[in-house]
Amino acid sequence: MKKLKTFLIIFGAIILGLYILFFTLIYTFGNLNKYVPEIQKVVKEMVGLDLNIKSAKLTPTPMVEIKLTVDDLSLNYPDSKKIANIDNVQVKVPLLPVIFGDIKLSEIKIDKPGVEISLNKKGEIDIMTYLEPYLEKMQTPENNSSNEGLPKYFKISTKMPDVKISNYDIRIFDESINQTVSIKGEELDFLKFDLSKGVKAVTKGSISTSNATFAKYNLSVETFLPKIAQTQSQNTQTTFIDPFKSMIKYGFYT
Repeated sequence: MKKLKTFLIIFGAIILGLYILFFTLIYTFGNLNKYVPEIQKVVKEMVGLDLNIKSAKLTPTPMVEIKLTVDDLSLNYPDSKKIANIDNVQVKVPLLPVIFGDIKLSEIKIDKPGVEISLNKKGEIDIMTYLEPYLEKMQTPENNSSNEGLPKYFKISTKMPDVKISNYDIRIFDESINQTVSIKGEELDFLKFDLSKGVKAVTKGSISTSNATFAKYNLSVETFLPKIAQTQSQNTQTTFIDPFKSMIKYGFYT
């Protein structure tokens, strides 16, 4: 009995020591702002766009998780025209699974994301000019791996946590109607999220222009996630079937 008690005391002291070490290391090396210029450089080299981040840091949680917090993130074209911005992103990674080689996320929260894109009369999306060369490259066999760049010991889990997005605002300038269509909602949740199977999306919001509201929606959709086939042509431009033109033309209002 005495030996068991001694063992438990020693074991408890080791766990407490590791817990304190975990907090100390995260607080010591948690400021990621010094790495932001390198991240910006990588994004610029990959897709030719400008990424701005006001602050990024790692903090420990009482549940032995590492929380990544990013504030005021924005993505812009080279001429400074805005593509997207996010007020705040929080991602939590449990530490214990990482020790055993399994990288998984326990929480993803995104606050006030905004997206601004343009749709020309041919149905082509402006940002795809920058993204398509990179996406085509990533579809090659040597790059088409979720564990690319990781040591063989580690693997990334396909099971994702619930993703909670609040106060989203997607603005699409449609050349065919010469108006900006706004898709806005307070909450967008992705549930039962498994990259190898599917996801359930729950949201409510509205679709409108400066002149009218066309639709208010309250959706709960569960769907599969198809694998993206390799691009067959190197010069194909992604097109978008434009529903907004019909809404304006035929007066679909709510």
